[in-house]
Amino acid sequence: RDLRMSRGLGDVYKRQMFSYFVHYYYQNYLNTYGSYLSLIGLDTNKSLKSQVYSESDGKTWFDMFAESAETMSQQYLVLNEAAKEAGMTLTDKEKEIVDSKAAAFDTTGFGRGVTNEDMKHIFDLSVVASKFYQSKLAEFEPSSEEIEKAYNEDPKSYQYVDYYSYTLAYEDESDSSSSSASSSSETEKMSKEEAKKLADELAGCKDNQAFVDWVVNYTKESADEEPSQEDLDAIPDNILTSSASYKADDKVSEWAFGAKANETFIYENEDTKSYTVYSLKSEAARREDNTVNVRHILVETKEEAQSILDTFLAGDKTEESFGLLAFEYSTDSGSVDYGGLYENVYNGQMVDAFNDWCFDENRKVGDTEIVETDYGYHVMLFCGEGLTRWQSEVRADVVNDAYTAYYEELKENYPVTFYSDRYDVIEA
Repeated sequence: RDLRMSRGLGDVYKRQMFSYFVHYYYQNYLNTYGSYLSLIGLDTNKSLKSQVYSESDGKTWFDMFAESAETMSQQYLVLNEAAKEAGMTLTDKEKEIVDSKAAAFDTTGFGRGVTNEDMKHIFDLSVVASKFYQSKLAEFEPSSEEIEKAYNEDPKSYQYVDYYSYTLAYEDESDSSSSSASSSSETEKMSKEEAKKLADELAGCKDNQAFVDWVVNYTKESADEEPSQEDLDAIPDNILTSSASYKADDKVSEWAFGAKANETFIYENEDTKSYTVYSLKSEAARREDNTVNVRHILVETKEEAQSILDTFLAGDKTEESFGLLAFEYSTDSGSVDYGGLYENVYNGQMVDAFNDWCFDENRKVGDTEIVETDYGYHVMLFCGEGLTRWQSEVRADVVNDAYTAYYEELKENYPVTFYSDRYDVIEA
């Protein structure tokens, strides 16, 4: 039995195709949480339909993966209909690559009856959807003035602070009376009055360095055993919170995003019975560091990488030709449909070797090289500088909001119905 779109738009959406998406999300889940499955409660030796995922509503693990499959399937179907109406199709080269990838795809583990012909249909839908999606994002690209305006409408959402903090726990009278029979060897907590006195003393430090020194000295004086120098040296980093974002209706956040450097603040948490003292290291500010745009092709062996790089260098050496090679050969699921492109990458975002290559001070537009990481071999192409980091954050929100509103309209124009009563034919 097939699963069809409610208005009969496009081709029939077959059971095997939906089965592929269910198993696709299942396989991704296994790859992500494989070592924790027993703790999570998922038994790979039992049917997903027989295992409860959510006790509150009785949903099974199959239901959970099926919901993800429905979301992805709907996106593919809706975007393909919009693309068809806009006259967008695949190029001959794109069709050739799709056919090749579909023919080589190993369908094992993606559900009974899934064939390479089904994969060709799925890849066709995927590539057209991605191509149309990227074209719409380009339409929603904001100007620098629009980015600045969006920032000024809600600056705190794009600002960050750094601060030191130290918590002093206490035990009130009711706690001490109820635990009077506890073991004498158990470490005793200080009283609320003692904790408040220490918190006031720490809050009286005139600057960040004095704050850190106080915590180091207090750690040495209050420890049962003398701490090692290594432990003491680690304290400044351990009590530092970097790049904290703003949280509405949060007392600490409200203070931090209005305070000056070296100012302190005491927060009492009655639930945890503690005082936490804060010392602001850096005032609220947006991130002004630069980002870069880069394309890459991820493969397993250095020989594959060298062959792809040689092919690129023997051609016209354009981003477009590199993108086609990425679409054809890259195993990076996060960028393969975008021609291997990562835009507005900030320093520290990627793994070390990848990151260091991108942010080499001598890096120039058009540079290529093979970089090895734990994920494999990356054929790199440097495309140039991106926006400043705060601009990229604002831009992402502006584009996402515009696209989300547009997609909601598309879903109304191209409604999709999934017949869950037919899911019993899907093996899982």
